[in-house]
Amino acid sequence: MECARHAGLAVPVNEAVGDVDGVPVFIQQLMPGMPLVDAVKRRPWQLASLARQFGALQAHIHSIPAPSTVRRLGVGQIRNTIDDGPLTEALAREARIDTFCHLDYHPLNVLAHGGTLTAVLDWPGAAITDRRADLAFTENALLRIPLPPSLINALLNRVRRRLHHHWREGYQAEAGEFPLTPLFQAASVVAYISDLEAAVREGRGWATNADVITMRSEQQRLMKAAGL
Repeated sequence: MECARHAGLAVPVNEAVGDVDGVPVFIQQLMPGMPLVDAVKRRPWQLASLARQFGALQAHIHSIPAPSTVRRLGVGQIRNTIDDGPLTEALAREARIDTFCHLDYHPLNVLAHGGTLTAVLDWPGAAITDRRADLAFTENALLRIPLPPSLINALLNRVRRRLHHHWREGYQAEAGEFPLTPLFQAASVVAYISDLEAAVREGRGWATNADVITMRSEQQRLMKAAGL
C-alpha cells in the first residue's frame, strides 16, 4: 500500500495496527465513494467511462517500479497451486516475474464517486509477478464467476461483457498493449476451479456442479488455444 501511495494511487492509510485475542487486525482510513459495481448500477450511463478508468488504473499499478520490499510470486503460487503438468511447465517457461500487481483487482475493490475512481482497496495479495496473471484474474472476476440465480441474468451477462470490453480498452490505452494470452487465462481458470469446487462441496454461495462443468469446459478451450 505504501508503494502504491508513493506512486500517486489513492489507497487507505492504516490508522491502527494491533492484536485482538491473538488475531492481527488493522483499522483503515475510510475512503470516499462506493464499489465500482454499485456505481454502475446507480448510473449505468457511466459504465463505459468507469470501466475504461478501471483498466487504465490497473495499467498504472503495473507501471509502478517493482519495489524490492514486496514479495515475488510465481504464477502457480498466486491462488491455489496449479498441479497440471503441461500447464505448470508452460507457465515456468513463459512467466516474467517483474511487475507490481494487486492480484485481487475487481469491481468490488475499486471505489467510484461522481464518475471518477476514488480508491483501490484490499491489498494483502499484492506481489511482484507476471502482469498477465493479474489481468487474467481480473478477467475471471468480470466474466466467469457464477452469478446468483436471477431472472435478469441475461442482462447482467451483457453488462459484464461491456465492462470487460471497456476495461480492456482502458488498459490498452494506458499501457499501449493488452498482453493477456490463453496460457494465463487457462491458469486463472484452473486456480479458480479449486475455489468453485470447494464452494459447491461446502454449500457456500450459489455455485452449482453445472458451474464447475462450465468452468472445466472453459479450461479445456483455453488450454487448447494455448497449445496444451
